[in-house]
This record gives sequence, C-alpha cells and structure tokens, in this order.
Amino acid sequence: MSDSCFGRVAAAARGTALAFMVVALATSAPGQTGTPTCVPGTNPLQAAVNAAQPGDAIDVGANPNLGQRVCVTKPLLFFSTGTPPATVTATSGAFPPFYTPMGVFQIDPGVSGVVAFHNLQISGVTCFATTDAVMRGIYSESPNVTLIVDGCVVAGADYGCGVGDNSENGAAGIEGTVARLVVKDSTVTGGDGDIAGWSYDPGPNPNIFCLDTASAGIGGVAIDVTGEVLLVRGVLAGGDGGDAVGNTSICACASPPPSYADAGSGGSAVVAPTVWSWGSTGTAGAGGVVRCVNTVYSQAPAGAPLPPGGISTLQVGPQPSLGGTALFNLQNPGGQFAAIAVGTTGFGPAVPVSGTDPYFLGPSPIVVAAALGLTGLAIPVLNDPALVGLALPVQAGIQTPGGFALTNPDVVLILP
Repeated sequence: MSDSCFGRVAAAARGTALAFMVVALATSAPGQTGTPTCVPGTNPLQAAVNAAQPGDAIDVGANPNLGQRVCVTKPLLFFSTGTPPATVTATSGAFPPFYTPMGVFQIDPGVSGVVAFHNLQISGVTCFATTDAVMRGIYSESPNVTLIVDGCVVAGADYGCGVGDNSENGAAGIEGTVARLVVKDSTVTGGDGDIAGWSYDPGPNPNIFCLDTASAGIGGVAIDVTGEVLLVRGVLAGGDGGDAVGNTSICACASPPPSYADAGSGGSAVVAPTVWSWGSTGTAGAGGVVRCVNTVYSQAPAGAPLPPGGISTLQVGPQPSLGGTALFNLQNPGGQFAAIAVGTTGFGPAVPVSGTDPYFLGPSPIVVAAALGLTGLAIPVLNDPALVGLALPVQAGIQTPGGFALTNPDVVLILP
C-alpha cells in the first residue's frame, strides 16, 4: 500500500531545480470566499495585508502591528528574518465585546488555502477586571484553512490582573476552526488563569465580606482546534489554573465548605479530533489550589499532556529564499533505499498506511530524490518572484522488507 504513495520510486530521477520549479508552480494559492467578520485596525501590518494578493509573503519586521490584532482575509505567509524574531502583540482593549474570542492574528471565516507564519513571536495581552483573557495568539474561524506555524513562539494571554472572583480564564495559544494545523519547530503556550479571593468566617456576627465565595480562572489550552493537528518537533504547554486565595485582611479564612472556593483547572497541551506528533513534547498546566497563607485545602485537576508520539527523521533545513537552497535531511542509519517527495497540491488529509506513519502529500506528489543510502538533498531555488510565499509539504519513505516506512512530514516555505 505504501508503494502507491510514492509511485514509481525505483524509476524516479534525482531532484533538480527544474523538478522543484514544477512542484512550486503546481501549488496554487486559493483566494478568499465569504464575508469578512474581523474588524481591521489601522496599522502598517494590516495595511500590508489589505494590499497583498493571495499567496503573497509579508515581512512583519518591516510592517509593525502597533499592538492591534491583524485580520487575515486571504492566504498569506507572514515572516521575519531577524534574530530575535519580530514580535507581534495585541490587546483586546480596543475591540469590544471583551468576552468574544479573538487573536493577535485572526483568520476570517472565508479564507481558503494556506496561512503560514515563520520566525515570529506572537503574544496575546489582556487584562480587565471582569473578563476572560480573550486574546489568543492565533484565532481561526475558517474551516477551509491550513495553518502552518514554523519557527515561532505563540502565546495566549495570561489573565494576570490580580485577585478577582469571576473565573477569568487564560487564553489558548492557537484556537478555532481549521481544516489542518501544522506546527513545526515552534513553541505554543496557553495563558494562565487568574487568582480569586475568598473568605469564610461564619462567626456569630460575620462581616459581609467574610462570606465571600470565589472561582479562579482555568488555564488556557495550548492548541484547541477543530481540525487535524500535525506536530513536528513542537513544544506545547497548557496554562496553569488560578489559585483561590483566602483573604486575611478583614476576616479569618477557616477551611471553606466544598464548592465555596474553587481553584482553576490546568490547561491541556492540545485539544483536537486528530493529533499526529513526531519529536514533540506537550506539558499540562497545573491545577490551582484553594489556600489560605500556607495552608492548602484542595487542588484542581491538571490538564492533559501530549501523548507520546513518533520520532522525527525528516527535517527541512533553514527556510530558503529566492536564489538560495532548500535542504532536506533524512535519518537513514541503515543506508536503505529511500525517497523524498514533495506534494503538489498542499497538505492532504492523513491517509492511514498499515504499519507506518500516515501519508500527507495528497494525490500528486513529485519524487525529488530516490537512491540507496539517501540521507539528504540540496535543491537550488530559482530566483523567480512567482515562487515567493509558497508552502510545499515534504515527506520521505525508507525501504523496509514490508514496503516503505513513511517519515514525519515537514514543509518548505519560500521566502523573498
């Protein structure tokens, strides 16, 4: 069955610049359909989005967002080339209603195709007295978008305003409706929930402030999406739940009755219908505690960690620019016959293959290298502006007695 995934591997030629050009040109960038719902801000990055054509690449370092969210209304590649990476932040303060989920980058429901992020630090910032930390790092409302997050740090907002009593929750790092999310060589974290203040002193004539219930905020999930998730050398961390803290300034804080004070549960590493992972880790956020000074009365549950996954054996080198070189590194310690292929229609839905990892390259892959003992490949990228912004999925297969063992997928992003 795996032989059909790579077609006529034995007869395939080694990859060339021409083969890479054919693959790139065969990858189209679908446009936008539907009605935008995100209200755009007024900042250079949003202006660049508005002026871009579907499939364009936008240098975030040269187009700051000035602390406003960015409404993404078409398939685009957002990137920076500096070290450290360009930072993109946003607060929900200028975009009521405050309780509505939104993202630093918010993908409109009509977007179809690929929206990719490379070498960026994306952080939500929120702090209000009575609302959740609504600012996700990336929030998508499109069921037809493939999100690719490469070499990024993405963080949902902490709720760090101080003591409250309204269950102010941390925000997810990446959340929403997607067809597919690919996270490679990136860190994604959920925000921490807020603490809450309580007091319990049922004495004979208690002050009204001495019978004060509280519920702390829950931790944000690192990734919470509706589509399939591919994690390649990713690091995920759910946010911590908030503590419920006894108030000793006016009243004593005797041991509260059950459900009188609730700590926040921790956020999970990932919540999605299907998750594939290779070389990735995902820790759960810790549950908060109900406490008074140094006495802990109870603790909320932690989130769920990422289950163990596979080993990453295929890795794309630094993302190439026009006129540069695309590098592919394959772990093949046994020196077996191997092939590297590139998808021509973007990532396809996972196709199960008995005894190995699924196949992700869609119906028309092109084999760019096939050889005994293959461990890598370097392909020149033509200096053609038409290639900029393309996202090309890659997967390899290594010959085994039972067929081909498929590797993890990876992706090449063509930078200017």
